[in-house]
Amino acid sequence: MAGELSIQTFHTPTDPNADPYQLPPLVDNSYRLVDKTEDGSKYDTAVDLEDHTGLITGDKLTTGLTLELPQSIADLVNAELGGGNGTRRRLSEQEHSLRRMVLEYHNTERSLKEFVQLQSLIRDVADTHVERGRRLQVNLKDLIGAVSGAGGTQSFVNLTPKAKKTTRTGAGGAKDLMIVGGKPLNITSVTFVFTSSCLKPPQYINTAWVSNNWDNAKAASPTAPTLQRYYDVCSYNKLRFENSINKVYGPIDFPCQGSWPTKGKYDITKSCADPELYGAWDAAKDYLKKVDPDTFKILDGIRRKIFILPFRPVCTFGGRANVGCPGGGDCLTWMTYAAENRFIDMSTVFHELAHNIGLSHSARNVCDGKGSCEVQDYGDKTCFMGSGYPVDPTKQILCSSAPQGYKAGWISPMVDPFAGADQTPTTGEFKYSDVPMGQNSTVQLPAMGATDKNFLRIILDQKGITPVNGRRRERAVFVSYRPRRMQAIGAMLTTVQLSNSVLPSTHPNYLYDSGLSPDFNRRIFIHEFNETADNNPTDDSYPPLIRNVLDIIPATGKPNTIGDGWGALPNKWEYAGSQGRLVLRVWSKSQTNATISLCFATVTTETGDACYNQVDDDCDGLMDDDDPDCAGVEQPQDKNDQPPPPAPIFKARSPPPSPPPPSPPPPKGKRGRRQA
Repeated sequence: MAGELSIQTFHTPTDPNADPYQLPPLVDNSYRLVDKTEDGSKYDTAVDLEDHTGLITGDKLTTGLTLELPQSIADLVNAELGGGNGTRRRLSEQEHSLRRMVLEYHNTERSLKEFVQLQSLIRDVADTHVERGRRLQVNLKDLIGAVSGAGGTQSFVNLTPKAKKTTRTGAGGAKDLMIVGGKPLNITSVTFVFTSSCLKPPQYINTAWVSNNWDNAKAASPTAPTLQRYYDVCSYNKLRFENSINKVYGPIDFPCQGSWPTKGKYDITKSCADPELYGAWDAAKDYLKKVDPDTFKILDGIRRKIFILPFRPVCTFGGRANVGCPGGGDCLTWMTYAAENRFIDMSTVFHELAHNIGLSHSARNVCDGKGSCEVQDYGDKTCFMGSGYPVDPTKQILCSSAPQGYKAGWISPMVDPFAGADQTPTTGEFKYSDVPMGQNSTVQLPAMGATDKNFLRIILDQKGITPVNGRRRERAVFVSYRPRRMQAIGAMLTTVQLSNSVLPSTHPNYLYDSGLSPDFNRRIFIHEFNETADNNPTDDSYPPLIRNVLDIIPATGKPNTIGDGWGALPNKWEYAGSQGRLVLRVWSKSQTNATISLCFATVTTETGDACYNQVDDDCDGLMDDDDPDCAGVEQPQDKNDQPPPPAPIFKARSPPPSPPPPSPPPPKGKRGRRQA
């Protein structure tokens, strides 16, 4: 059987009143095969994949599907049944059809359409038996296998086949979800708001509430964190949510029990699985066809379908959404709430819709101090794609970590991070070994809310990193700085002056990270993410990981300390690679940037000639004579130097001879004669 993979993820809702350092909510995925036939019909089934490593939404698969039926069900479809009073009853026409279909389909290649038809017939036969009061003497949980993962009570109408010997045959999926080359995109969606007359109290989120929280123009205040403003701020106005192409419909009354074509009978008082969720989708299409036939005609071209359901706690998840949109199926998001609360925070909605573009959860690698580590799939509390949550969700916004923004195409690496210094990288994306050796090269790391070119992406050693299904992977760390934007409460800010800002003055970037936890305010973050911005959904086997939180060392010399297992925050981070060590230090910080330095070393101590070469060879921040490693090391003599000439020897001079005595005077009376 062939089909396109569609991955849905769901998890329990974040409790804003809970301990902020509690374990993150549990996360689960549903793997589905979808197909679109030539006439435009769509077929969909949950599958139990043996191995989903490396698979993403949009992958084309061929697989063998197996429904493991108990013996009594096999008897039902293979033979006539005996009645309870000893008489024999022949199979009904419906049972005959099921028997014939099972025998014909066994060990044959079929389309997904045919398999879904088989599921529907099995479901109808089981329903008929229940209605007749002749409950099958089997454990129906054995029949259905694993439910497609919606939380809530299991339902006998969910038939999840096991998928074995799965082969990926190609790539597909929607390609208009992430930002490529900074070119903005417009989101298209349709939102359906549901009520149910059978639930009490009859108080529900209505369409006006949704519109007011979706649309900036209808918001309670000019700075309210609407869904549109989340997109404006966190994507730097690259992913646009305009109200004219993101309509809201409802209310749609959804009876507690009923039946719809796609997945058959449902009961929302007992279960929140495929029949209930896809029943809501069927009900929405039926409603839209009646109230807005023009939009119904183009519904297939509207990318996202959002359902607001008042069915918690039966629906135990806060949100469930496609991770990436399949090319041949629908891109669906279900949001649930308790009817008495009548509230869904926009951070959660933004989280689920970010799954639609292909973002995974933001994770954390947590170790117990004994060498045992595990990845908490939802463990990064600095990011709305992890378990990060605005301090006040009614007034504030929490944006993404650097790798998530990079993957989405909302932000990019810094430009000329070393300010033109000799022999330094000219972009914010470089190999760790490209950093000058022994030089503590300074970088002014901008606040993520100040510019959309706001992080370093440092490429590490690639040992063990190989392409997955033809998709390039590259091990790298992301260095970013995130101060909390402290907007004036009750004041309308029209102009924001930020150094290094590349945003227009009308952009409300004063809300960027306004909801960041005080523990993470004005810290430097090290994340690892081994995918590239390739316009594909993230493989959830390799999510972005928060690795370190750094800070300056205060004047007291005592490091700042935060909770959640981080403890005392260092001002230094090191990476030891095959070519040497990279050392990063934090020196200072302000509301607009942090000063850090990067240094590359191939030795761990300075000795010999390294103590007199005017560089910090071991990158410990101390150079030559200032480094304790060089204590007692004398500067060696240059072998080309010649010894000095010997000093000249001076002898004392003899005193000059005494002058001769004067001649006697001539005798008187005689003249002398001039001699020739």
